[in-house]
Amino acid sequence: MVKRSIAISSGGFLCVKNRQLVHERDNKPVNTAPLEDLAIIVVDTPEVCWTSALLSECAEHGIAIVFCGAKHLPSGILIPSVGNHLMAYTQRRQLEAKLPTKKRIWQTIITAKVQAQANVLRKNQRDDSHLKRLLPKIKSGDTTNVEGVAAARYFPALFGDCFIRDPDLEGVNSRLNYGYAVMRAAVVRAVVLSGLNPSVGIWHHNRFNPFALADDLIEPLRPIIDQSVVESLSEFSARESDLTPPIKRHLLKILAAEVGWDGARFPLDTALQRYCAQVRDALVDGGTDVQCPTL
Repeated sequence: MVKRSIAISSGGFLCVKNRQLVHERDNKPVNTAPLEDLAIIVVDTPEVCWTSALLSECAEHGIAIVFCGAKHLPSGILIPSVGNHLMAYTQRRQLEAKLPTKKRIWQTIITAKVQAQANVLRKNQRDDSHLKRLLPKIKSGDTTNVEGVAAARYFPALFGDCFIRDPDLEGVNSRLNYGYAVMRAAVVRAVVLSGLNPSVGIWHHNRFNPFALADDLIEPLRPIIDQSVVESLSEFSARESDLTPPIKRHLLKILAAEVGWDGARFPLDTALQRYCAQVRDALVDGGTDVQCPTL
């Protein structure tokens, strides 16, 4: 079953009835959705009340809930505590994974990311030759930081020479922030459902980061968001510094889109689960076959 994601941007009361998410206002249903159909719920308003029964049902259905702050950017994620029946074994082996295995996985991730960035540039009639020349230089563990070199060339090529990738700036940066945060939630969900511990990263090791592994695995997926932001600029002016509901709806569409994975097309949710399952197998069994989702 293809899972879908929804955004709640108006106040009201959220509860569960007959395994349906019910959004009520003035004691009248506004919208309903079967919980079994949902992957992510984005809550972008402080004026909403929840029942504990709904939160419990969301956890049982493996639904991730994303909470947005005052600036309408995701500020927290509520994820299920149980991924699968082999979680204890999987996480023990995850902690025991050897450094060479992690370095090989990271090389695969960065290679896929730079290739995806080149694809986005080519798709938008930009010169991608400088990124292609970097691909053979990516070593195990990306010890020469090709990722950073590629980013320094990629963003100005895509958004203009004057563009600076700064999460604290508005406009295009706000759209990137929002898209990345929503994609991060989708990756966290897939990581948990695969049985892995999202706080134990391959390359990210900040002890204050509860989703270090998701921040590793999202890297080759960022260009998918970049392309969505580029497309949003043709519909909504770059001068619109605020993340308006139409812009957010546009960016959320990516969660329902089909992406490439291992030579075929799959819904993003399915591709993420297969991607995380391969990473799990690589960490647990020392395998090397990891395919990353693509545009």
